[in-house]
Amino acid sequence: MIGNSWRSDVQGANNLGIASIGFNQQSLPSGEGSPPSIEVSSLRQIPEALVALGSR
Repeated sequence: MIGNSWRSDVQGANNLGIASIGFNQQSLPSGEGSPPSIEVSSLRQIPEALVALGSR
């Protein structure tokens, strides 16, 4: 799951056991709860993040 909403996207994916990529373009503090599997601040980082998740 790739998303920019901490509560809906990241926590939702984590609750289901799905890897999550948090898109945090403004480098805002993370919400409460478990962190995303990977956090990116640019759309250009997403392909690299997907490769990193695939190698886990």
